[in-house]
Amino acid sequence: MIFPASKLNEIFNDISVIKGLFSCFGDFGVGKTTFAIQTGLNSLIPQKSILYIYTKPELPIEKIKNISESYTTSLTPKLMENLKLIKIIDFKELFKASFNFEFLLLNGRKSEKNPINLIIIDSLTDLYKINLNPTKKEQNVKLNYQLHHLLANLKYLNKKYELEILLINESSKDTKNGILEEISSGGAVMDYWITYSLKIERTEILNRRKLILFQPNQQIPLEFELDMTKNGFDDVSKIK
Repeated sequence: MIFPASKLNEIFNDISVIKGLFSCFGDFGVGKTTFAIQTGLNSLIPQKSILYIYTKPELPIEKIKNISESYTTSLTPKLMENLKLIKIIDFKELFKASFNFEFLLLNGRKSEKNPINLIIIDSLTDLYKINLNPTKKEQNVKLNYQLHHLLANLKYLNKKYELEILLINESSKDTKNGILEEISSGGAVMDYWITYSLKIERTEILNRRKLILFQPNQQIPLEFELDMTKNGFDDVSKIK
């Protein structure tokens, strides 16, 4: 993956494939989909495909178009064909689809025609949250099981096929040690499976965002800022 942030790319510069699941989460409207689209466009190469699964009613066609226009001649129509955009708006459908990802990978590799090397799900926990019901404990237990199994499928594919995974997630509130904190939706289930977690926050500057990266074996998270422009995220240092 090539992120729209030099700080992240410096960290993963020497890693050909990110091992483990990479999650990006934050409040509504902070730019999670913009981050996902830019990462997808940055990561496009002629010999590989990207599967972008979108879970909201309207596909972000205009946003993809606006962001891609800033790439000038680097994103040719032929290369853009490698970005496979799919809409799934039901959690059960997404859960079932996760069992077919391996067949898609194998078929692509057998045919040697642009096999998938990155899956982006935007957003995973959005559909999960819609189905949660505080009055239906049995249904919630089943949903948690399905979320566990879905994430396990993705972790397996990442490890066996060196398939990179980017998961966009909504945020929720939780109280820890008497302090209300913003965490990724899915709570302990997500914490168990996610390797890298990136939080996007608003700042006092309207079009600036703070990003916080939580990494394995790192007690102090990495914090940095990006600016939001009409073409997506950009390093603060580049804005004049």
